Amino acid sequence: MWVGLGICYPAGPIATLCVSPAGIGSGYAHLARLQSRVAKGGSATTRYDHRERGEKMSTSRALTESEIAEALANLPGWRFENGKLHRGYKFTDFVSAFAFMTSAALVAEGMQHHPEWFNVWNAVRVDLWTHDAGGVTTLDVELAQRMEELASPQFTK
Repeated sequence: MWVGLGICYPAGPIATLCVSPAGIGSGYAHLARLQSRVAKGGSATTRYDHRERGEKMSTSRALTESEIAEALANLPGWRFENGKLHRGYKFTDFVSAFAFMTSAALVAEGMQHHPEWFNVWNAVRVDLWTHDAGGVTTLDVELAQRMEELASPQFTK
């Protein structure tokens, strides 16, 4: 199996990167949906994208400490550290770690909410917070939940 990362605009894909044998298909499936939408004359953006509509990005309010604690109860492995949601992932190898990042990048781009992250071989370190709100927001919690879905136990050590 392989996973694809592409940036699609109405003129078609301008960049595609394929990694094999990652075994994570959600990134490719997402890319295929975007390409299909563009081919039909639609937008490659998702409901989160404000740029195409010329809107200013709406800022969510920063969550309280108790709201963050409640969210963390449903996010195994995540913790609140230095004012950010933090999680470290260990994968079986570099390709699996990169495949996870590729899939997560597609989700993050669709949300227009990008992680602060770091990768060395099989390890990926993620920090999430919303700059505009000056803290953790519901967008960070939602992206963390999506990352958990992508980081299938079959790929983590």
